[in-house]
Formats: sequence, C-alpha cells, structure tokens
Amino acid sequence: MKVNVKKYKIMKITRKKNPFVREYYINGQSLESVHLYKDLCLLTSSDLSWNSHIDSITARANNVLALLKRTCKDFKDILQQERFTAVLLDPYIPEYSCETWNPHTQRNIKKGNSEEGN
Repeated sequence: MKVNVKKYKIMKITRKKNPFVREYYINGQSLESVHLYKDLCLLTSSDLSWNSHIDSITARANNVLALLKRTCKDFKDILQQERFTAVLLDPYIPEYSCETWNPHTQRNIKKGNSEEGN
C-alpha cells in the first residue's frame, strides 16, 4: 500500500517559545509541520489555544447575520425573523465545542460580548 505523504502533517503541542525542532520522514519524504490544523471542524493550535477556533465560528456567524440583515430588513414579523435566524445560523454554531460557549480568557469573553451587541 502506498502512503500519500502530503496527507500527513506534524503538529508539536507545546507552550514553549523555542520548542525542539526536528524533521519527521515517511518513505524518505519530509512531513509538513503545522501550527494550526482543522480536524472534524475543530481548529486546534499547537499551543492549545482556542482563539482561532472561536474567531472562525464568530466570523461565519457574523457573515450569516449580515446576510439576514441585508435580505430580511423589510420583514416586520418578529417570529419570521427568528425562524430565519434559527434555520440559517444553527448549522454554523457547533454544539460540541463547550470552549466556544464558555470562554475563560478575557480576550474571548470580550469578543463574545462585543459580538452580541452587533
């Protein structure tokens, strides 16, 4: 069986500023080293910070909200607006990433509060 080396990535999980650097090889080909990787719709960074994951989710949700504001501004019925929001926004908000819904860093708490105001 042939191994496609381009599908493999190396991520070193550490909080050190100068981590130990080493090359890894499969069949004589070097593996790419990454600091951020998306797997199962979850962005994981090498320092285990959820900032990029939270930024990605809020950016997608804000894009959908902007679309709703542009297209549904003439709707007067509040229930209809809520239904559109629920139908279009729910797929972008994951229910499996509790860190997104309960941030503990000041950066993410402030980001969440500022996004609610928009």
